[in-house]
Amino acid sequence: MANKYQIHKGDKGIVFIRADTGRVSRVSVKMETARRAIRSYTFRNIPAGTFQSPYISWANLNCCGGWAYDESYLLTAVQEGKKLCAGIVMNDENKYRAFLDNLGGEYPCFCPPVRHNGPYTFYHVDVTRQGRITDYIDMKAARETYSALRIDFLNFDIITEYAEKQMIHLLDGTAAFDYANPANNEQLAVTGLLLGYPLESTAALLLEQTCTKAGEV
Repeated sequence: MANKYQIHKGDKGIVFIRADTGRVSRVSVKMETARRAIRSYTFRNIPAGTFQSPYISWANLNCCGGWAYDESYLLTAVQEGKKLCAGIVMNDENKYRAFLDNLGGEYPCFCPPVRHNGPYTFYHVDVTRQGRITDYIDMKAARETYSALRIDFLNFDIITEYAEKQMIHLLDGTAAFDYANPANNEQLAVTGLLLGYPLESTAALLLEQTCTKAGEV
């Protein structure tokens, strides 16, 4: 029988439930009042909290855009030391301008072109902390955690190469990197670190992609 317990309570009735069964763990994201999961992440069972970082959390994954969440979290998560990077979309130009003004020069940001969709206008900003991923994340511990999760096909030389770049260059196109559309497994792992998602959830996505590719004709 699985050992089930809540690991995070999100916004708007969302909860994260972890179930450990032998060598396998599954984190299900669901409405608190529903039985069916919106999304599940399955990975090798390692102790919760194996990888420790203030910039990595299930609270960050809650804001991945796959379900309803409080968008105000992203407005302060980088400044409060909860994330290394946040991608924010607004539909109010005045609030957008005020947000950029409040960032000052302390937090680098990249603003893609404004998008229009019929009568709606969307303003996007990627805000990050100063420096590189390696200034904040223990890459040796990350590699060991992926090993414990039985993710043994990542090229950590490539991952470290990205992690050594200035984070703003991972956002503004300088590094030929698009965190919204990772081109390969290594870029997906870097995106997880950049956005502060648990390594377990990234491992689950990597395994899903590997199984999908293995099934391709």
